[in-house]
Amino acid sequence: MVRIERETDQDSVAEVAKRHGVSDATIYIWRKKFGQLDTDEVKRLKALEAENVRLKKLLVAA
Repeated sequence: MVRIERETDQDSVAEVAKRHGVSDATIYIWRKKFGQLDTDEVKRLKALEAENVRLKKLLVAA
């Protein structure tokens, strides 16, 4: 996601979206959510989100 979002620095959002088979809106959402993060930070964010989902499921099951 970050790599694709970074491509918009070189090409238009429409071109990048078409090249990767996603909508323009998806690119804008990624830009808003991940625009200021580097790749390592995004990986950490995804890991924390996955852990949060896992913990919520455990709480519901308890």
